[in-house]
Amino acid sequence: MISWSEQRRQQQREQMSSLLLDPLRATAWWLLNNQEKATEVKEVATTFLELQGMLKPAARTESAGKLVDEFLDTKDAAIKVHFLHTLKKCFLGYDREDLATRLSALEE
Repeated sequence: MISWSEQRRQQQREQMSSLLLDPLRATAWWLLNNQEKATEVKEVATTFLELQGMLKPAARTESAGKLVDEFLDTKDAAIKVHFLHTLKKCFLGYDREDLATRLSALEE
């Protein structure tokens, strides 16, 4: 039970970190939970943009994202499709439907 609780807490931290670094998604999440305050969305979006600037991690020369981008830059469509399918299954296996959905933009 403790292990499950800690995993859930870690997942929530990761999800919140992801939202704080993506002002569009963070604003949409806020609006979804505060529809009666739609007039405040501009202020909230501005706040999330400011937070992104303050919290953005320092640039690294190598990152997992850059490696994935390089791999996806292949000319072999079959490799790309297989890789995206595998990555999507991985995201879904860790209850990250938001990331799996975002992969759709890469499928051509």
